[in-house]
Amino acid sequence: MNRTARFDFPDSYFHIISRGQRKNPLFFSDDDMLVYLGILGKLLGELKIDLNAFCLMRNHVHLLLHRKTDSLQKMMRSVNTSYAIYFNAKYMTVGHVFQGRYKSFYVAKEDYLISLIHYIHMNPVKAHLCGAPEAYLFSSHRHYFDSHNNSKVKIIVKIPGFLKTTSMGDFSVSPDFEEIPKCMNIIGDKMEYLNLAKRSRKTIFKSFDMRSGDKKVPIKEMIGKYLSKTNYVYEDIFRLKWNHQFTATLKRLVRFLYKRGYSKSDISRAVGRSPSRITTYLE
Repeated sequence: MNRTARFDFPDSYFHIISRGQRKNPLFFSDDDMLVYLGILGKLLGELKIDLNAFCLMRNHVHLLLHRKTDSLQKMMRSVNTSYAIYFNAKYMTVGHVFQGRYKSFYVAKEDYLISLIHYIHMNPVKAHLCGAPEAYLFSSHRHYFDSHNNSKVKIIVKIPGFLKTTSMGDFSVSPDFEEIPKCMNIIGDKMEYLNLAKRSRKTIFKSFDMRSGDKKVPIKEMIGKYLSKTNYVYEDIFRLKWNHQFTATLKRLVRFLYKRGYSKSDISRAVGRSPSRITTYLE
């Protein structure tokens, strides 16, 4: 099954969720959570990404990140890999610690941020771990409401500038985050989703059962046009399968087709490579 293409715009907010493999615990003690925050804090200090809110639960993590210029994928891969090495060494386990790749939800408008932060901070209350969010140590709630708290959690949270002038009471009365419509990997409404799809130059017409009114050029014809500018022809895709020099050209071709709206499955069939190989070429 093909993965949903992620939106990845600079100067944007993202809600990140990482879960334990097969819903297994990520943290068995407070020390584990402190190690995770230490790893996260170190990377935040090196990259142009801000942490605006967080909540560490027993088997999953919620992060609200403001991506400035650096890659979220790079940061999350480093965080999860470093923590997995620590976890496996401490508990003498092997294999994956996290369940696949992290989930990433693009926040289409700043209007949703208050509800999103409220939702993140309310996670331990909904899980019956505490009676109120301020009683839970491993979230950013205290940083928003009590700047003088003596929490042993190192403060690595940056409150968004426009929220510093917002009444803190707005957080307690904000609607539940689950009421915000989430279209695929976007926190927003249908029209915002389609506008973002257009911005990112990726075809997402399968969502909402929509189809493009414009007829797309047949993929083989598009491949022929692309290869006409090189020293190769379409048949070389199958004749030169193990040619390293041609593989570089094929990678560029795959990216070219994907940016023009052809799906990974269409590209896979057209060039005779597996969907997983196509995904690798796009990374």
